[in-house]
Amino acid sequence: MSANLDRIKTSKKTGEERFYVSNIPPGKKSPDYTLHDFWEWSVSDIVSNATRGMLAEFIVAKALGIGTDVARDEWEAFDLKTPEGKKIQVKSAAYVQGWKQKKFSVITFSIKASRACEGDAGRLQKTPIHGSDVYVFALLTPQEEPPIDPLNLDQWRFYVWPTAKLIAYTRSKSSITLKSLEHQCGPAVDYFGLAEKVNHALSGANEIPKATELGDNVEFYTVNDVPVALVDDVEPFRYDVNPPEPFRYESVFNEGVQITREEFMKMVKK
Repeated sequence: MSANLDRIKTSKKTGEERFYVSNIPPGKKSPDYTLHDFWEWSVSDIVSNATRGMLAEFIVAKALGIGTDVARDEWEAFDLKTPEGKKIQVKSAAYVQGWKQKKFSVITFSIKASRACEGDAGRLQKTPIHGSDVYVFALLTPQEEPPIDPLNLDQWRFYVWPTAKLIAYTRSKSSITLKSLEHQCGPAVDYFGLAEKVNHALSGANEIPKATELGDNVEFYTVNDVPVALVDDVEPFRYDVNPPEPFRYESVFNEGVQITREEFMKMVKK
């Protein structure tokens, strides 16, 4: 009889679930602790990087009115999904850490593409992607006073960046500093301003720079007479439609012919 190794569907727990032993030896007592006891022990440190990241996702979900009645799925290519099906990636950072520091942390956020899990196939995709429509960068702001408290929503600030514009960012493909993020996204918003900011970003989530606005670190291709700009080393966009649309990575390298910027611009202007 073969074992069932299909993907396990996580069910949301209440915390009241008890640890148990099926057969208790004579003279021994049944375990007297619950899943809630484990949660208190394991994730009470909400300043730690790992727990703060999950907390930031939860806060963003609540700010956007996204239901949390289904357990978090860490294998998705995104963190949250709106009722309309829009996908959101959340990144968090803080000046203050749980360990003893000599100085405040320098704020940077990861913007690296990642290999997503292919549904129930049990394997990661070969090509790293940005699997969301919008990024939300959550910054826990305290540096002096008041003391850091991640449960105090006044201490959080949020930056919102449409993923297509993030992909077109050529200065770095792995991380971004706070100064650069502010330059790209504009001023941060508070908890109550986040929903409006995200909705505005989602309304233009498919917008990427016009052909004339493409930076220097871009490669240009033609794929069956379709002009394609490789504005990310893994995520090309076709420019024969308006707004430009994502294009299959495999098509560019299997069928594409690299061309110059001048040749690309002539095709776009036709």
